Amino acid sequence: MPEIPEAGALTRGRVESLVRRSLRSGESLSLQLAYGEDEGEIFIADGKITAAKAGQLEGEQALTRLWSLESGSFAMKRGQVAKTVMFEQSTAKLLLAADRHQARWDRYVDRMGDLNRVFFAPQGAAEASGLPAPLRPFLDRFDGETSVAEVIYGSDLDDLMALRLVSKLVEQDVLDEIVQKEEAVRDVGAEKAAAEAWLDGHSGVFENPFAKSEQEEAVSDAFGEFTDPPEKARVEESVPRLEPKPEPKPEPQPEPEP
Repeated sequence: MPEIPEAGALTRGRVESLVRRSLRSGESLSLQLAYGEDEGEIFIADGKITAAKAGQLEGEQALTRLWSLESGSFAMKRGQVAKTVMFEQSTAKLLLAADRHQARWDRYVDRMGDLNRVFFAPQGAAEASGLPAPLRPFLDRFDGETSVAEVIYGSDLDDLMALRLVSKLVEQDVLDEIVQKEEAVRDVGAEKAAAEAWLDGHSGVFENPFAKSEQEEAVSDAFGEFTDPPEKARVEESVPRLEPKPEPKPEPQPEPEP
């Protein structure tokens, strides 16, 4: 059986996988979980789930909350045993109930989207939504800074009930979403290329005073220093030079007769 990791990051279904592998191992241990500003813990001993805590929750509600975590971190502490056994029902029934809860939870999350989304309740949202007075404090938790997950975990409602309520408010456009604007990353390479292209296209207006020297340096790097073009030098070396012919000497004139 693959070794159970000591620590790592949480993703969807990771808690379930860790718990089931720990149950099969037969070890006594605790799975410590951190999510947002809260912490949770699941105790396992002799192939059974013995206790669970999540924030202020204990027992089955704590287990189903930890079962549905999609972000955070975990750490495995071997040899730790719960001081008090919280579950009277069998582990098989606990797992079945957790799986049913998770299936419904996933459907609502997939419909609504990421639980890290942030909303705020505009003025008049309570009247527009038709929420009864006892649920107004729940609506007030959407302050433009608190994520959906934090609203759910901080509510006195059951997690699944709170998620269903948020999903309904979002579908009815009662809440306004805060869209996080990502800061544009400056592309220095593209900026430089654009500047060079623009300067080349306006060479008649902005003449480069170093263009001639830059061209001479480029030629020197490619061919080395020279005074005459290579083609001319090769032609002169292959054709022998002709010596000029001496001018003919003038013939002597005959002397006149006496």
